[in-house]
Amino acid sequence: MPAYWWMYNMYAMDRNSRKFASRDKRLYKAQHVEFDNLAPDIAEEIIIGRDLLHIWAEEANREGKTEIVAHGMEKGKRKTVVLKAGEGYKAYYDMLVYYAMKNLAPEGTEPMPDKTLGKGERVTRWVNIGGQLVAEGDMKELIADIESGKLDSWEAIHGRFNTLWESYTEAKKRHAYQVLCHLSQKKSLDESDWAGYLADYKRIQQFIADQKIASRKKDDDNEYRSMTYWNDAEKHAVLD
Repeated sequence: MPAYWWMYNMYAMDRNSRKFASRDKRLYKAQHVEFDNLAPDIAEEIIIGRDLLHIWAEEANREGKTEIVAHGMEKGKRKTVVLKAGEGYKAYYDMLVYYAMKNLAPEGTEPMPDKTLGKGERVTRWVNIGGQLVAEGDMKELIADIESGKLDSWEAIHGRFNTLWESYTEAKKRHAYQVLCHLSQKKSLDESDWAGYLADYKRIQQFIADQKIASRKKDDDNEYRSMTYWNDAEKHAVLD
């Protein structure tokens, strides 16, 4: 079931991002870490997921099937049936818009970004280096500079990591803008596009707030989570 956590356990998604950041107790944070669960690499995985859902849905329609079957998902002879493909496809759209707008217009009121963000090809491949995300091209350049001796010490290598981290926020903004261009199938956005994404962002923010409450309440009301406590007061004293 694509986008399962987004649709049914939003509280856990939000908690995990905050939890990992809050547990980082390093006194000297020499290694930079991206804690957000909607980062550029995940956004690219979502884009691939949307494309695959589209392909598999068209195959099912062409063959007159009543179920959508995925390919290459597991090793075995049994078929892999996709559940709630339509809902998942829409959820993936919302996840991409939320990722992009959170980086471009976190308050939801910002003016349209400069169209120069759309120049160049979108970075589709990102490398996770111990928690720090780096564009694959930058990673290859880093390796080449180490092999050539241009970076000849740990201090020099970590200096490059720092430089890449300093430019990461701007790289995310550029990637976020280009993700919206991909969704709009345009090279750059116009004011109408931007107004539409601002409205979508507001809707998605409300959805997230509602889902966090609903998924947390579902856990709280689960009888199996309560059976080890004497009463609700004791349960909340332990868990809250």
